[in-house]
Amino acid sequence: MLRRPRSDNKSIDDMSKHLIIILVSSLTIFSCNDSKKNASKIGKQQQQLKWDKITLRTDFQSIEIYADRDTIISNTWGLKDSLVKSDEVWHIPTNKKQERIYLEPSSKDTIYYLVMDMITKPVFTDQSATCYAGNIKICIQSDNTELCCRYSSVGDWTTISGNTKKLFAILNGKTKISIQ
Repeated sequence: MLRRPRSDNKSIDDMSKHLIIILVSSLTIFSCNDSKKNASKIGKQQQQLKWDKITLRTDFQSIEIYADRDTIISNTWGLKDSLVKSDEVWHIPTNKKQERIYLEPSSKDTIYYLVMDMITKPVFTDQSATCYAGNIKICIQSDNTELCCRYSSVGDWTTISGNTKKLFAILNGKTKISIQ
């Protein structure tokens, strides 16, 4: 029976340990590189904003912001009367007006991020008002898809969250914004 000297067994054990260390190190390095690639992909996707139109609609105003234009279209109106039936409200508008306002690209991007955050992470509020006052519907359209968030009977919609306050500040700096 042949036996190997102990020194050979020890060198094989050392080689196995080194091989395992190299294997674990390689896997760690490759996984870190994949994370960096994924992070850069996410960063590129955020830089390439894909949307066509942002719409904000309250009881007295609608605002449209188009990705390919440098203006805001603001439509305002008064109410002649309102009809309520089964928790649905129909408004009869009067004194309609339209205004076009210049909007810087950086403001448009900020509005996009605020609105997208408001739609994808809505704030569930206990803020309420009587007589169905204070409604806002916020939407982003891209090709044939539309994402929306709607707050009903909240009174002053600008106080729902930090994002609604920021959105109001940006838009109200351009034109008078309806808070209900």
